[in-house]
Amino acid sequence: MSLPNFLIVGAMKCGTSTLLGYMRQHREIHMAPRELHFFDRDHHYRRGIGWYEKQFASAPQHRAIGEKTPAYCFVPQAAERIHQHLPDVKLIWIFRDPVARAYSNYWHFLRRGDERAVRDPFERRHRGHARVGRDTPRLRRGPPALRHRRPIGAVETSA
Repeated sequence: MSLPNFLIVGAMKCGTSTLLGYMRQHREIHMAPRELHFFDRDHHYRRGIGWYEKQFASAPQHRAIGEKTPAYCFVPQAAERIHQHLPDVKLIWIFRDPVARAYSNYWHFLRRGDERAVRDPFERRHRGHARVGRDTPRLRRGPPALRHRRPIGAVETSA
């Protein structure tokens, strides 16, 4: 059986799904059928590397084997696990302008019903709804679209 030789990671709304679609069109590339979350979720990782390898059982004839799970860039133990099991794997890390990403994420949450549309960001405060004490922790966290997890950091390598 085969394991991936590349992983697609990156934040939500950065184009990882678009890239996945392009990769699937290439006849020499095999992509996992969905986000596997093997390295970032303990309950999946406990299934063992054998379970992960079975997800790529139809891949041996392909030149490149990949998986797209953007969340791998947010979970510190994912980097360690990836290095342990796939030490030579290539990472395709997608970045996007943070303001454009947050704006896109806001509209994504709005369409899902997870975010309330606000015409004027100060509208609620002006109406007296934001009260110091009860609402202060929520206001400090900011709107859900901006509360995305932060990447674990980049690793520099020397040539």
